[in-house]
Amino acid sequence: MPPPPPSTPRKRKKKITPLPVAPSPKTSTNPPHSKPAAEQFTTTELNLQSVEFDSAEAEFDRAGSLDLFCFNLLIISSRLSLVQKTTEMAISFGDIRTKRQWKAATGVSAKQFKHLTGLFGEAYEDLFGESLSERRERSSQDATFNNYSDLLFFGLYSIKSGLTYDLIGLSFNMSPSNAHANQSTVLTVLQLALEKGGWMPSREYATDEEFIADWKEESEVIVDATEQRRQRPGNQDDQKAAYSGKKKAHTFKMMVLSTPDRRIKYLSYCYQGSTHDFTLLKEELPPDKGDWFKGNNVHVDLGYQGITKKYKCAKLFIPLKKPRGGELTKEQKKKNRKKSQRRIVVENAIGGMKRYRFLSDRARCHSVRLYNKVAGIAAGLWNYNIVIN
Repeated sequence: MPPPPPSTPRKRKKKITPLPVAPSPKTSTNPPHSKPAAEQFTTTELNLQSVEFDSAEAEFDRAGSLDLFCFNLLIISSRLSLVQKTTEMAISFGDIRTKRQWKAATGVSAKQFKHLTGLFGEAYEDLFGESLSERRERSSQDATFNNYSDLLFFGLYSIKSGLTYDLIGLSFNMSPSNAHANQSTVLTVLQLALEKGGWMPSREYATDEEFIADWKEESEVIVDATEQRRQRPGNQDDQKAAYSGKKKAHTFKMMVLSTPDRRIKYLSYCYQGSTHDFTLLKEELPPDKGDWFKGNNVHVDLGYQGITKKYKCAKLFIPLKKPRGGELTKEQKKKNRKKSQRRIVVENAIGGMKRYRFLSDRARCHSVRLYNKVAGIAAGLWNYNIVIN
């Protein structure tokens, strides 16, 4: 039997291997344990690159003479187009459409935001001596924000969401350090705008005369304290000082003085969570340095037992305490409910201040100065919301 004829060998298709893109002199090559450059792209990028690669390879087969340098240039251009697409994903106030979105993103309505933007622009020019557009023209760097609305939206969004600087930078296409710098600028300008409008609360009184002058138009003073959970301090002594037996957690604590119309006229700086409510009152308004409440009716809860021994008030409203081993009568419980109904407005004021998640979520802020600044601005925005409604 004759041997079978030898099979005709197939003509192998010429395999084309693109040249690797040379790294720049300042860029080091990948270490041996890192992934190759092609594996560091997302699935979408790799799919798009494969389309570019296949089309370029087909063009090479048809033409037969395509410089490998030009072939690599096609892949580089496809990568650059992908980078340009991702930079257009920044959040803008122009993306907000509904009232619910305005409240969720900024804590104010669209009309309030427009009005506040005008005040913000005036405060910006007073602080820096020039407008935002003039600073942009003078700066050699590309501006992140083009107008006051974008800048104000960034600041309100940062404290309303309570995100870290890494996530804020990711949302607005900037580095975490730039997010921190821009937030610091916005908060300073916004604080100035709220102070000029008369919506910022007082933070401290040097004498009782300052307190009386600030509250001369208010006959009722409602006193309460608020706490916010914080990350546990690393030092054991700090842990003990920050631990609140009431909340069973490590907290920041502040004192709030409110009016019957829910405005926050006074907000103390933050204290350690172990500080008692009454101790906080005596620290902020020392009873041996004047008659603070002699012209006001004062409303407090049972956390301020002994206030009659330290302060003289025009009239004091404090709930009746249940006697040891006994119960309150129905008439006494009815009086306590009436007092609570008049005192609840300070809880509403605190809740309005804590609409901003910077003050409601577990505090991750390691700067006490920043925490006090944001707390004051949040209280000022709550007062602004009541007046400009």
